[in-house]
Amino acid sequence: NEPQASNFYAVTADLKARLEKNPGEIDLIMRLADVYFEAKQFNEASDYYKKALILRPDDAEIYNNLGLSVHYQGNSAEGLRYVNEGMERNPYHQRILLTKGFILAYGLGDLGAAKEAWEKAMAINPESQVGKAASEFIAQTNAQTNRK
Repeated sequence: NEPQASNFYAVTADLKARLEKNPGEIDLIMRLADVYFEAKQFNEASDYYKKALILRPDDAEIYNNLGLSVHYQGNSAEGLRYVNEGMERNPYHQRILLTKGFILAYGLGDLGAAKEAWEKAMAINPESQVGKAASEFIAQTNAQTNRK
């Protein structure tokens, strides 16, 4: 685990140094946000996703990632708000529909609304990775509901 930690710090230090020289470089901001997200450092990830949104206010993928980061910080209602903002910009963004269902089900306990979001995600492209994940979530939800 130690080499991974030192690699994480090396990567983030490098990205931050490069970002200092190019503060408006969206790709660097997104890479830094993603590195923090993957390391489960959701506060930092959220901060960088918010910076990215200033530069790309219509990017549904950023809203998706920010919504998940905030959800993982324990604030599912605010996470859902970001997801819904992203959906206003692109209602046919498949991944954001998957995320909406995830937050509704596992953050807010609303399985009915979650299933609705997953069905919409699946309808966009059932054969894609996201479509298949939506299908799996629906199957899990149906199994849970049938057990009760």
